[in-house]
Amino acid sequence: MDFNANAHYVFDVAKNVNVYPLAGITVVATHGLPEGRDNQTMAGFNIGGGAEFFLAPQWKLNLEMKYQYAEKEDTYKFGDAKYSIKYEAEGPVFQAGLAYCF
Repeated sequence: MDFNANAHYVFDVAKNVNVYPLAGITVVATHGLPEGRDNQTMAGFNIGGGAEFFLAPQWKLNLEMKYQYAEKEDTYKFGDAKYSIKYEAEGPVFQAGLAYCF
């Protein structure tokens, strides 16, 4: 599960077509073992871009691709020894949407 806040700047490149770069922040929650021992919440960033295609005056199709990266490092102590574990969530995210414009 992830939550994102992204900023877009839209460029009008052709009739009924817009493109935009995006950048933002993300919070990713992972769920591991049923007992909840491997559940992690990590913060990170997004970077990518997308396009809007107006199908009609009020309807548009949206296609977007972004790279998402989040990480967290935990340190555990067992006796006198310390161990660090680095958790990462990264990779491309593809999205498609249909929107009604008021």
